[in-house]
Amino acid sequence: KITYLRRKYPIRIPQYITINGGTQELTVEQQIYIEGKKEEEEPIIEVLLTDNVPGLGTKGHLVKLHRNRFWNNLYLRNLAELPTPERINELKSEACHNSPIMSIITNLDDANVLSGHSYETQQRLLNMTLYIPMNPSIPWTLTPKHVKVAFRRVGVVVEEEDIAMPEKPVTASTLEEFTVNVNMENKISVPVKCRIFLYQRLDAKTTTKPPSNVFRKIRLDDWLSDFPDDELRLLPGFTNKPYRC
Repeated sequence: KITYLRRKYPIRIPQYITINGGTQELTVEQQIYIEGKKEEEEPIIEVLLTDNVPGLGTKGHLVKLHRNRFWNNLYLRNLAELPTPERINELKSEACHNSPIMSIITNLDDANVLSGHSYETQQRLLNMTLYIPMNPSIPWTLTPKHVKVAFRRVGVVVEEEDIAMPEKPVTASTLEEFTVNVNMENKISVPVKCRIFLYQRLDAKTTTKPPSNVFRKIRLDDWLSDFPDDELRLLPGFTNKPYRC
């Protein structure tokens, strides 16, 4: 018969190897064990964000992610912790206290941090060059409507009122790269690199097309999965105990 033991008082802070070698000393409470059932370690855990984490969430939010990404990344950087009712209420109270209108409970989503699909869209806009096709045969000055149509060509929907044009007017003589700013969810302004593409008519129905491969490769963290193998690192002074940073 196998008897499984578990700590009577679970450790909420991991035991890390100290700089001088060896592990931290256990307290008396941490050395008390009682009989229990075999527990399977769940890879996905819920944690409380103690600061804004782009792509994941804002301070005070409860989010789910892989335990290795929590213990070996967010926790070590003081960006998240295991949730307790006291800490959840404390962060909510801080948000309410910092609100300009004390009588209104602050919405935690008001922080200038994007997550999920919005964060992915932001990263794609930051890593693209938008080519705006224009007619070289007539005089024109670039407007938000032209930019909106160019975005539609590459599958991005942006309203005209969310497009901020550069201070210097863009015309057919503008050869250099310029930047327009896109307002996202009234939280942040995303600068997008742009170039004018003066198309040429080949025949009655055909014109030259601007480049279609406008997006550069981006890397997004999958918070629900473990670190990829190419991110494995070794502990200083050890060669047989890989850890993930």
